[in-house]
Amino acid sequence: TITANESVMLSGTTVEERGRINSNARPGAIGNAGRVVVETPVLQLRDGAQIRSINRGNNRDRGNITVRAKVVSAIGTSPDGIFPSALVTATLVGTGPGGNLTIETERLLVSDEAVFSSRTRGAGDAGTITIRATELEVSDGGQVIASSSGDGQAGDIILNVNDIDVTGISEDPRFPSRIAAFSVENSPAGSVTITSNNLAVRDGAEISVSARGNGDNAKAGNLDITAESILLDGGATLSAEVNAGDKGNIDLDSELIVMRDRSNITTNATGDATGGNITIDTDLLVALDNSDITANAENSFGGRVIINALGIFGTEFREQQTPDSDITASSERGASFSGTVEINAPSADPSAVLFELPETFVNPKLLVATGCGTDEGNQFTQFGRGGLPTDPTQPLVGETLWMDLRPLPRHTARRRKNRVHAANAANPGNSRRSRIVEANRWIVNKDGVVELVADSVQSSPFISWFEPYYCLR
Repeated sequence: TITANESVMLSGTTVEERGRINSNARPGAIGNAGRVVVETPVLQLRDGAQIRSINRGNNRDRGNITVRAKVVSAIGTSPDGIFPSALVTATLVGTGPGGNLTIETERLLVSDEAVFSSRTRGAGDAGTITIRATELEVSDGGQVIASSSGDGQAGDIILNVNDIDVTGISEDPRFPSRIAAFSVENSPAGSVTITSNNLAVRDGAEISVSARGNGDNAKAGNLDITAESILLDGGATLSAEVNAGDKGNIDLDSELIVMRDRSNITTNATGDATGGNITIDTDLLVALDNSDITANAENSFGGRVIINALGIFGTEFREQQTPDSDITASSERGASFSGTVEINAPSADPSAVLFELPETFVNPKLLVATGCGTDEGNQFTQFGRGGLPTDPTQPLVGETLWMDLRPLPRHTARRRKNRVHAANAANPGNSRRSRIVEANRWIVNKDGVVELVADSVQSSPFISWFEPYYCLR
């Protein structure tokens, strides 16, 4: 067990000096294989550095590798290009099983021909690769593989990752970036199971299960993917292929599946093997630019394709492949050996939008009310403006009122007023007699008699301070 507070970094500086952490069970060993546990925030393998658990004995206990870190990366190869940066569990000789490889991390990077591998070259079965992560990137020839080149069964690959991006090929370019479980001899291959939010496979990368051997035990595993969205672009491939043994199947469950630019979903079979089955459950399937879904066979029966979708765009079933995007289950032996294609998708029903027209048509003249006659009893009266222009050919304009803007002779009025006041002061007899004011209330005087009285003019609150102009006549 290796525990580090900050990081664990292994690097190879020369061919002879490569950073390694090993757990080996030698030939003939019957004891327990050793385990390797690494716990650190950052684990980095570069330039051919490796962490390995190798079983060459007959012991039954696996030598497992477990990594727990926030960031795990394996990048590149040794300077001579022979040894990849790698996490490896393997059984090479004997009957002992290979160990399991378990990685728990937030971000995992496998790039530039680096490898995460579980393999067997003997009679023992290979271990399982399990990855639980937030992000997984396999790029530029990076590989996550479970393989068998002996009599033992290849291991399974189980991925529980939110976002997966498998993209590109190696620089030379011998190796595509891939996630694969396969066997090359007369032994069964493992399966690949992926649970993800978003899966993208691009630019020649692939996810596959296959059995390349010729014996009856060369059985391909299954490829099962459950994701919210699946994108295949730039010649990407999802495949389950077999050469002679039992067929491999593909099962996809996703809300959206998009295939572009020569991408493929295939369960093709070579030799005498039967084509595998493809089952797709999706809301929307889009296949463009010669992207095919095929379950074809060479010398046996084609497989079966079942698609359950709410909408399918850009592709359709055809008897043979064409330059367009196709769905096929054919056999090179002829139509009688073809497989079946079942597409369950709602189609437009023209009769659903039709309705029966009435046999008796309505005369539109009967729908128009007859007005008054035009030759008698009619009149048009206009009075005032009423919102109508005086001339029907002219626009309606507002009325303009004439205003006399000449200044009033205020000084003359003041002189006349002053002369009147002066004359009244000189001759009191010329002053006006007091006017009779109407009573507006009553009172009881000191003798008990009711009197009608009026308020004094001086007490009125409405005496104006404004002195009006006098008009000249």
